[in-house]
Amino acid sequence: LNSGEGPSYCVLSNPTSGHDVHVIGIDYNKTTNNEKVYNVLTGMEEQCKFEGWKPQVLMENHNCPMPRADILQTGDIIPYSKSFASHAGLQKAVSAVQVERFRGRISGEVVAVLQALRLKYNIMFCDRPHWMTVDRLVSHYSVQQLEDGVNEVVESLTATAEEDSSPVVMENLLLPPFPELFQERQRVMT
Repeated sequence: LNSGEGPSYCVLSNPTSGHDVHVIGIDYNKTTNNEKVYNVLTGMEEQCKFEGWKPQVLMENHNCPMPRADILQTGDIIPYSKSFASHAGLQKAVSAVQVERFRGRISGEVVAVLQALRLKYNIMFCDRPHWMTVDRLVSHYSVQQLEDGVNEVVESLTATAEEDSSPVVMENLLLPPFPELFQERQRVMT
């Protein structure tokens, strides 16, 4: 959730489950909203224990080593605890996420993962595998259409890089020339 004016926050009701969905916008790889992420997840802890339900943290992407045979599908739990079980650094970071100074140095995504691990919340993959998206694009477009779309992305990247020194999220540049990526992403997120 990012409107270009910085990250935002909203609470949506889920009529199916009866629970609220907290949507927290995060600027990728920045500390923006990391305190909001921490506070929302912390604030839910007592309510969840009282009501007897376990929240899930939804992530659009992940950086979790996976065995080659395992392909993470949309809706699967991202196995951070299992994949990093032997790394003492993860346990230190999970504990350190409670320290404001530490949180101030890490991104909102990392705060979400560490706080979810600390509170034993599942972290769910809620995007589509990108290799699948590329396969779909190749199967739906002619070579000329793909070339035109890629040229548009490169021109946008060049223009953005010349105008602004902040990191560019490539996925955002792919959406205008390939609108079905946005539609697919919206379906996955709902």
